[in-house]
Amino acid sequence: MGLWMSDRIIKAQDIGEDKGDEASVSSSEMTNHPDMELDRDMDANYCFADIYVRNAPSYLQGVLGTVQEPVHGELRDANKGLLAFEDGVCEISASSSFLTVAMSASDGEGLDQIRGYVEEKLRSLSDHQVIEFDWRKH
Repeated sequence: MGLWMSDRIIKAQDIGEDKGDEASVSSSEMTNHPDMELDRDMDANYCFADIYVRNAPSYLQGVLGTVQEPVHGELRDANKGLLAFEDGVCEISASSSFLTVAMSASDGEGLDQIRGYVEEKLRSLSDHQVIEFDWRKH
């Protein structure tokens, strides 16, 4: 399932170089969840953001390479990945300069938890770039 780019761009202020660390990803747990995908019909419990970061594929690999239980992560190819949570799912795709993150959850609390997880992971990967988030519903 593809992700859409929004008409808004999240701005980040470059203040240094990216780490560029490559992270390995284990996807053995995700193969057991083929039915996991975004439910865009759950309007209140769905959101997305287009996040500007230099070398976005490295950030994608970094987020998916640091996944621990109870979250499951799968790198589907070099530019797409999936995070599965107990109460929802998050799809991430990467272009050269943008991460498009879309998520859905069973309720608002689950959505807040997934958003917080993604924000924390991305910020922890970037010591030199300030990342700002602007989550959208439509």
